[in-house]
Amino acid sequence: MKFVMTTHSHPIHTQLKRIKRLSDGKLGGYIQYEYNLSQDDDSWVGDNACVFGNSRIYDGAIVGGYTEVTGNSHIFGRNTKIIDECIVSNSSVSGVILNGNCRIYNSEIYSDKSEKVILTDLRLESGSSLKMSDKIISTPNSWEYGLLGQSEEHAQKVDLGDVEININSGKMVVIRINE
Repeated sequence: MKFVMTTHSHPIHTQLKRIKRLSDGKLGGYIQYEYNLSQDDDSWVGDNACVFGNSRIYDGAIVGGYTEVTGNSHIFGRNTKIIDECIVSNSSVSGVILNGNCRIYNSEIYSDKSEKVILTDLRLESGSSLKMSDKIISTPNSWEYGLLGQSEEHAQKVDLGDVEININSGKMVVIRINE
């Protein structure tokens, strides 16, 4: 057993309890049920992050800041970190770092790339999928907001190694550079 749920409730979401790591007594974030965070690996919910419902954090993933993970979300993988003020609902995220004000709803984000893939202020709506590996790039037609690092009105270009993401007026296009 790596953590226990304390009796300290979240100030707004009173059904959530703060966790405490047993090895060093460090306080973590808030979870609703013990199964929200794996006891079997070094995954962690820290800071003021909240994990609700049937969501699971496992396989070394880290959630922190003021992030909220809700619904039936699965956050997993050693290279997975979700920080700042992200919201992930009914989605799966693995192999990426999400920061800023990411909003991920009913979507999937997977990266099998060995280097870090950092996505800031990403907005994905229902049914969206972003998969990055040496063999697969999937870009559905259902991007609603795209990757918003600055302003929607300005075109942006993000280079992720052999993947290039272009954003113009909120539309996201993912292109394999070395095909």
